[in-house]
Amino acid sequence: MRNSRQKMVDEVTKKRLASIPLLRTRAGPRDGDQWATRLKEEYTSLIQYVSQNKDSDNDWFRLESNKDGTRWFGKCWYIHNLLKYEFNVEFDVSGVRRSHVITRVVVGLAATTHGP
Repeated sequence: MRNSRQKMVDEVTKKRLASIPLLRTRAGPRDGDQWATRLKEEYTSLIQYVSQNKDSDNDWFRLESNKDGTRWFGKCWYIHNLLKYEFNVEFDVSGVRRSHVITRVVVGLAATTHGP
């Protein structure tokens, strides 16, 4: 089992992930200029990730935020047997704590899945 876990991420995936800029600023919406820096890092990483996905014909979502970067929304999709399944996605970034877990909601799937 240990051997299979070590190989869960192939070299191509590692290379792609390494080219996405890391988020280095720990800030939340109430942190003024630091939040602006963090939001710029978020956009830079997101743009790089989307660009890589498009280049590898793996485009599967669109995401945008409000002016403050506290509310994010968009669409994600999956194609199976030549049918495209599309869902709305939305989430809020809490202004309370920087390390607060963000709850993502796939609107079309809300209340339709069950946990373990």
